[in-house]
Amino acid sequence: MKRRITAETDNKKSQGRDWTKEIRHFVWFGWAVFATCVSIMTTPTSAATVVDEAALDGIFSQESFGDTPVDIRLLPKQELVSPQFSSIDNVAEQEALWALNDTQPQLHLYYVDKIDRGPFFSVAGTAEFTPTGPFDPRTVQQPGIWGNSITIDRDLVSGDLLAQVVAHEIGHTLGVYHVGEREVLFGGFVDNLMFPFGGVSDLLYESQVATMLTSPFMQGDAATGFFVEIQQYDVVREPTVIAPVPLPA
Repeated sequence: MKRRITAETDNKKSQGRDWTKEIRHFVWFGWAVFATCVSIMTTPTSAATVVDEAALDGIFSQESFGDTPVDIRLLPKQELVSPQFSSIDNVAEQEALWALNDTQPQLHLYYVDKIDRGPFFSVAGTAEFTPTGPFDPRTVQQPGIWGNSITIDRDLVSGDLLAQVVAHEIGHTLGVYHVGEREVLFGGFVDNLMFPFGGVSDLLYESQVATMLTSPFMQGDAATGFFVEIQQYDVVREPTVIAPVPLPA
């Protein structure tokens, strides 16, 4: 079964008007607008993208975690030289990038220059997802299995917002769906990290935490402590050249 980008799949081959897809496109157009606004408000970052690990730990140890905080462990970055994958232009490229390394239970976090979904439609982050059933317009969700790969557009988000977007995508890989999608359709808002519009909240429900703790990518246990291990990759077009340090005169 093919892998899919979470809530980002756009089947352009379908014929006629599919209203379930219309609803999904409307919801994710809102996320695209948010991402575009972020790109305007922030200065593009270099390949040396840095996520605040302490901020991630704070999100995954908030009150709803009770006595079971989760330690987010960011492993040192590896540079992945790939002109093909430095900018993601379609679903096939995204799937191919995620297929490069599927070691479990680690999560794999790829920083790229752009995640493109067509004119004026870029997204800040995506997570691996395999559908197992049809889209349900009543819940505005599709059943499926979350994978262990994440892609982040390094030029769309930075600073505290970067940590929140990464945390949102980690939430997906740990099995948590979006909340508040129906509210989005009517201009509503839900105060939760998994609200479709990023950058609005760090809060998680106890029910969401309970789901995360049962994920196959969650390591450790209640006795020794839970943790999530994340291997990071800077996907670049060509190797980073470090200038030699001149010797003292």
